[in-house]
Amino acid sequence: MKRVLVGFLVLLVAAAAVVKIFIFEIPVIRGGDMAPVIQSGDRLLVNKLERTPARGALVLIEHPQLTGRLLVRRVVGMPGETIQVKKEVVHIAGAPVRQRQLRRTVIDAVVDGKNQRLKVWLVEEKLDGATYRILNDPTIRSADKKELKLAADQVFVMADNRDLANDSRNFGPVPTSKIRGLVTHRLTAGEGSLPVQTERPGFSALR
Repeated sequence: MKRVLVGFLVLLVAAAAVVKIFIFEIPVIRGGDMAPVIQSGDRLLVNKLERTPARGALVLIEHPQLTGRLLVRRVVGMPGETIQVKKEVVHIAGAPVRQRQLRRTVIDAVVDGKNQRLKVWLVEEKLDGATYRILNDPTIRSADKKELKLAADQVFVMADNRDLANDSRNFGPVPTSKIRGLVTHRLTAGEGSLPVQTERPGFSALR
């Protein structure tokens, strides 16, 4: 009986390892790079069997420049497209992505190593049928980026907290081989500082 129990436990551990390595990953988010949709402390479910990029999808990627660092970002530019960010707005093939300002809100953030409370805009962005919310800080204006032609194996990813996080505007396009999987659900909600935290469904598909 003891041998059977030990054997069962070994199989259980092996099965869990296989699931983690090949099927699912459950990262815990640290920081507000993807606020308002994802906040610090959120525990996410990543489907590693689905690695095909889709417009507007949340993906877990390997940082293209920093070995071992994982990031959750949103796919904005698809393989083969021409993309440019100017005046804080994404342009694809020369056409601006539609944005609608919803309201002002307040976030706690670390800027230049100091804790600050910032007033930001909650903005709805629509892109080829994908609708999601982002944050824009009107006091921060990043430099316009040159128009970029993505290769057939590259995507352009962005943080939802546009002015307080690094993304393809900083480290360039991401090879599709660096996509670890598709973020599909929030398993448990964290302790984010945004008032819109209460609007986020805790156990449903992310948008």
